[in-house]
Amino acid sequence: MKVYRGTSEIIDVVIDNKTQLKQTLQGEDFIQCNFTMDIFFNFKIGDYVNWRNKRYTIFKQPSEKKVQSNQFQYSIDFESDQYRLINSMYLLDGQGEFYLVGDLQKFANLIIVNLNRLAGDGYYQLASTPSTDAKNLNFTNNNCLNVLQNISKEFNKEFYFSDDGKTIHFADKVGSNSGLSFEFKKGLRNIERQKLTDQNLVTRLYAFGGTR
Repeated sequence: MKVYRGTSEIIDVVIDNKTQLKQTLQGEDFIQCNFTMDIFFNFKIGDYVNWRNKRYTIFKQPSEKKVQSNQFQYSIDFESDQYRLINSMYLLDGQGEFYLVGDLQKFANLIIVNLNRLAGDGYYQLASTPSTDAKNLNFTNNNCLNVLQNISKEFNKEFYFSDDGKTIHFADKVGSNSGLSFEFKKGLRNIERQKLTDQNLVTRLYAFGGTR
């Protein structure tokens, strides 16, 4: 697995089945890596890998442990670009607390504006959105991930990212009916739904309120 920093390859890591891609609809999308090496290497936040034309980046400090004199154990999560939403505040004219009246497209466009404020103009895009009625919604110092999940629920839509992780799509329903049904203890032993949360590295601090 080739790891990059900037435009340069910095190391090629040998991985096994302990490295897994974890993806769920409207949820997690990351490569969980657990491996050992006979040398110490300083992986840094911002290092990334490419998988099927999609970038996965280190957004949280990697874990490393020396287990023998010449053996080092690493645990690293390479996360998709959607995790940038956690570190991007949902702001309107520089304010984190506001009411906004609009349809789904208006709220989603503001997500794109805030994401590109950090990533660069044109990096993130919004695909065509389903037509919806307008609503008056209140926002209080939310990050873009919170807002994306909340407006999807508010307008009864589902969202997903393009393969390259740069375009947000909304749909009435993502995917298709397979015709299969499952019951507990009949085909499934355990059912768990995990929602992508905002428990991640804080890279920016926004201060709101007065000067005193």
